[in-house]
Amino acid sequence: MDYKLFAESFQKILLSRVFDRKRWVQELANALNLGIDAVYKKSRFESSYSLDEFLFLSKKYKIDFDEVVNLVNKNNLNALMDSCDSIEVFTESLQKILS
Repeated sequence: MDYKLFAESFQKILLSRVFDRKRWVQELANALNLGIDAVYKKSRFESSYSLDEFLFLSKKYKIDFDEVVNLVNKNNLNALMDSCDSIEVFTESLQKILS
C-alpha cells in the first residue's frame, strides 16, 4: 500500500472528525503535545505521524484502520477508472489486479 495515499486518506478522515474545525491545528497540537509547526509539517506530509500518534489519534477520533484502508482502495479504484478509456479496458485491468 502506498504510504502517501494511506497518509492522505487518514488525514482526510481525521480532519473530518476534529471537534473544532476552525482551530484544527491547535486541537491536534494539544492532543499530541506538539508544536503548531510540527502539526503543519504532518499535514503537508513533510513529516509523518509516529505509530503511537497514529494509534492515539485513531482512538481519540474513532478512526478505524479498515475505514482508512477502504478509502485508500476507493481512491485507487477511482484512479484506475479515470485512467481507462472504456469499460472493457477497466474490466481487464481490474481482472489483472484481482488475479
